Amino acid sequence: MSRRALGSDADLRRTARRIGLQTAGLLMACLVVVGAVLYGLVVRSQDAQLTSTLSDAVATAGMGRDPDHDHDHDLNEPRGGIQYAVLDSRGLRTSTDVPPGLPDLDVMRTVATTHAQDRRTLHLATGGFEILTVQRGDDTVQVMASTFEQHQERERIVGALGLAGGAGLVLSALAAAFLARRAVRPMARALEQQRRFVADAGHELRTPLTLLSTRSQLLARRVRDTTTPAEQRDQLVERDASGIVADTAALVAVLEDLLTEADDRTPVPQTPVDLAAVARSVVASAQAAAQEAGVTLHVEVGTAGPMTVHGAETALARAVAALVDNAVDHAAGAVDVRLARTGRSVVVEVVDDGPGIPAETLPRMFDRFSSDRRPTAETGGRRHFGLGLALVSEIATRHGGTVTAENRPTPRVGALLRLTVPAAPGGRTSRSTDPNPE
Repeated sequence: MSRRALGSDADLRRTARRIGLQTAGLLMACLVVVGAVLYGLVVRSQDAQLTSTLSDAVATAGMGRDPDHDHDHDLNEPRGGIQYAVLDSRGLRTSTDVPPGLPDLDVMRTVATTHAQDRRTLHLATGGFEILTVQRGDDTVQVMASTFEQHQERERIVGALGLAGGAGLVLSALAAAFLARRAVRPMARALEQQRRFVADAGHELRTPLTLLSTRSQLLARRVRDTTTPAEQRDQLVERDASGIVADTAALVAVLEDLLTEADDRTPVPQTPVDLAAVARSVVASAQAAAQEAGVTLHVEVGTAGPMTVHGAETALARAVAALVDNAVDHAAGAVDVRLARTGRSVVVEVVDDGPGIPAETLPRMFDRFSSDRRPTAETGGRRHFGLGLALVSEIATRHGGTVTAENRPTPRVGALLRLTVPAAPGGRTSRSTDPNPE
């Protein structure tokens, strides 16, 4: 996998995490608001219920209204957890289990004097108490209710909200990150395809543009040449001009092929292509550049059967051209292009007599951006991006074939790159060997 692909995956993961965290933050804010509202409603409900309980306790006590009412029974058997205290002419009487610190005699005396109702909360060592003190006739009544159960219920609600909210927060963050990654993946894939297209276009257009430049320079030399007879010079000029026209047509075909391959939905055309004719055409186009590099190119076509395959002629021509261009870059003086029919496949072998392939480079020969070569004077300062053989691998895969690389067996030196493509049934050949067939 290339560094660009890794960078794209890292961007995708960062974006997914960012969206997940933002979603989790929004959900947390919603949970806090909902929890606060719910908690407030519970507190209000508890307060209203406590107020009603205290009021009912005072009302049902019947203090000071019914002479025949058994007040001592109310004190000895309190109802609903309510504790009573009565201050009358007989003194202070309280429930049997009133906690220490209650009743509040100062408040009872104040209410007995002012006849004003008093409601307050007291926090004792045994817990919190809500106290209501009222004057009923000649009696001062104080009712007391523990708030322990209310606080316990509130703590249970807060704990349940925290547990449910925390679990929901984690699950929602994970779900949001997962869904965000699925949503962002098409965009990341589109951006990656765009980067790949730009890189592929830059690499694929470099070779035909180099050929055009070489032919143009040769043509300029022919025109300025005054030592060659005019008739021979005109023939050479015409040949070079025709080569420029052919290379320009090949350049247009490469552009069209790149645009077609940029869309993964476009199937590979099933046009019968004569790989032998393609190889001869590629070698003919590369002769000028090879001569400049001092390398001889030779094509050898086997006789075991037709060299016809099904596919896109321009793509296959680019694959063969990339193999030849790579061999010329490394060759010491010769490059051989061999074609053979092996079973149900057509094999194209490109052999050079260069230094061979380092052992550490072989496993990643066909990875994108894996070139270790740097611009040198011998390559005219050209930078090698490591795309050519990677594109050959992709073209081979799209055509149902393979591409491999190995070193020539000793005592020979050099590298051998082998492109294998399934042969077309019936051995039909393409009616055109032009780089841009109609």
